[in-house]
Amino acid sequence: QLSPSRTVYSTSTIAFVGVEVVTGLTNFDILGHAMVVHDSTGTRVACGIINPLELVAPALVPYYGYNGHLQVVGSVHVGTTGALDSAKQSLHWILQGVDVRCKDGANMEYASSCGISIYEGRSCNSSALGHYWNTTSHSEDPWSTPGYSSWVSSNSFLPPPNFPPLPMPQAPLPLMPPPPDKGLSA
Repeated sequence: QLSPSRTVYSTSTIAFVGVEVVTGLTNFDILGHAMVVHDSTGTRVACGIINPLELVAPALVPYYGYNGHLQVVGSVHVGTTGALDSAKQSLHWILQGVDVRCKDGANMEYASSCGISIYEGRSCNSSALGHYWNTTSHSEDPWSTPGYSSWVSSNSFLPPPNFPPLPMPQAPLPLMPPPPDKGLSA
């Protein structure tokens, strides 16, 4: 049992299921792009690159130039549904070491507060640039609202009571060799 006054950054854990963001981007479009985690003030604190084989940012590192106390670890899984202008990303994540001030969700005084977003950039060693979406078909930034809520846990990756189970990530389909050439002869 944790006392309400205990704040432990190293063991704050979050998990969230099923955030969908209509971006107008396909799986192919988002491959290799940066996935960024923000603290309660909107500061970029962690970054991972979306892996083309699994559509996951499997490892997070401190965001470029971030020197704060948060040390976010975990992964973000990305799914895509829809086509053309209605294409959307579905994000599922399990993260540890996030900002405990996000326990009530985003602070509307700060842009990107408690946010998790896909960015234009393709590296965690330099600026990730701005939020990434199809600006031709969507004039408003769809990444302005997705965010996480945190809680403090004494057991790493243990969700709070009555939290819905996380979906199991789907394994990537194995690459199949091309069928043998039947070679038609005349």
